[in-house]
Amino acid sequence: MQFCNDLTFDAAGNLYATDSFSGTVLRLPAGGNALETWFTDPALAPAAQGAFGLDGIVATTGALYLGKLDTGGLYRVPINADGTAGTATQLTALSAPDGIRALDDHTLLVAENSGSLVKLAITGDAATATVLATGLDQPTGVTVARGSAWVSEGQLGKLFSQPPIAPSEPFLVRRVDL
Repeated sequence: MQFCNDLTFDAAGNLYATDSFSGTVLRLPAGGNALETWFTDPALAPAAQGAFGLDGIVATTGALYLGKLDTGGLYRVPINADGTAGTATQLTALSAPDGIRALDDHTLLVAENSGSLVKLAITGDAATATVLATGLDQPTGVTVARGSAWVSEGQLGKLFSQPPIAPSEPFLVRRVDL
């Protein structure tokens, strides 16, 4: 693994990790002690050297959803009955998808690093986005608790700017009504 960017567990207790620099998802089987390459697709590697490709990941019943930060793609990779990966399908294009959480098997929340939180309704091989919040400071993660989405503002653009820009402190977690 070159750069682990996000993690998720499936219902069977397998742990999956995205590698932002290789277009690869690694898996630690439930009860296992070593990572294995579970899925790889050169098309999901970064579009340019040094860019961040695969980023956010979430498991639902029978599938993983992956965000590709540099090109904005949101992909579904089926988990086959034998635990192997199916073929990736691009469902939609977003604006720098980062953190992803599932509300249910057909509804995702995605923190877009460009400054939005979107809710995706998935039907077949398509996803329809509804913007829930804008003006967020480069959100990197989202979780759900107490009936709300909680979005962390990462401000990563400041870290990687040349010259670097000091972040606005304190870092914030924003509540967004669902």
